[in-house]
Amino acid sequence: VFEFIRSNPYRDGVGLGATADGLADVLVKQMLERLVESEGVCVLYTHLGKIKNRDEPFGEPTRQALRLLAGYLFDGKILVTTTRRLLSYCRAIHNAVLSTSTDGGIYMLDIKVESGDTDLSGLSVYVPDPVRTLIKVNGREVKDIRHNEPDHTSRRSVSLPWRPLEFPDIL
Repeated sequence: VFEFIRSNPYRDGVGLGATADGLADVLVKQMLERLVESEGVCVLYTHLGKIKNRDEPFGEPTRQALRLLAGYLFDGKILVTTTRRLLSYCRAIHNAVLSTSTDGGIYMLDIKVESGDTDLSGLSVYVPDPVRTLIKVNGREVKDIRHNEPDHTSRRSVSLPWRPLEFPDIL
């Protein structure tokens, strides 16, 4: 059994803030910056269908809040995903076992995960030299790793690419 807590730091309580209009008071720069600085995760609780005006479901403040979030997304500061993917990723990372070695100047990362925890999309690991790094997941080499420049910690890293959701072709 896995448990998680949804978040909605609305000033007057979740019951009043989990609406399309309330989103504007939650998705603010201070909240997003706190997530970035803490390198945290958040399952934001809201009901976008709870609206006041059917002709304009998202008022200008809510649209502005969504634009702010989009800016953080496009700048690579925040990842927006589904609850299922976030929880699966968190479980996989929690259960993963990472071992490292070097061979002929190549830094090798071997990640072992349980059979159900195979989606490690987005996983990043700090390494001495991203270009000279090899990653294996359950013994299989990952071919398309990303080499990252130094981040806010001044360290370089490698990442497994984030795989976008694929929608089934229903026709």
